[in-house]
Amino acid sequence: MLGKFELNALRLDPGSLNSRRSRGPKRHGSFLKGPIPWDWLKTAATQPGKALHVAIVIWRLAGFTGSNSVRLTRGALDDLGVQRLSAYRGVQALERAGLVAVERHRGRCPIITISGLSD
Repeated sequence: MLGKFELNALRLDPGSLNSRRSRGPKRHGSFLKGPIPWDWLKTAATQPGKALHVAIVIWRLAGFTGSNSVRLTRGALDDLGVQRLSAYRGVQALERAGLVAVERHRGRCPIITISGLSD
């Protein structure tokens, strides 16, 4: 025969449920994962406008995902104060310099692949 089952013993403490929410959304942290090839970075720095800012954001996203191909979102660009049109021009400058390859789709964020890496 089974013993008496106490349902209240299984209830969660309401205070423990709020502890996760109080910390806010999960963030990847503030870091730039390297190594970033110096020649690649120097070339990006010589491009006009916000190209270097865009390049840094691309490398940061690549460090988060562990991939050379990343989706460049406006939220990622907001950290460095890069506006939408400046980002377009920066991506184009990096593409012309041979540092990135870009896959564009209407109405979606571009997929940027880091290239121009010499082995």
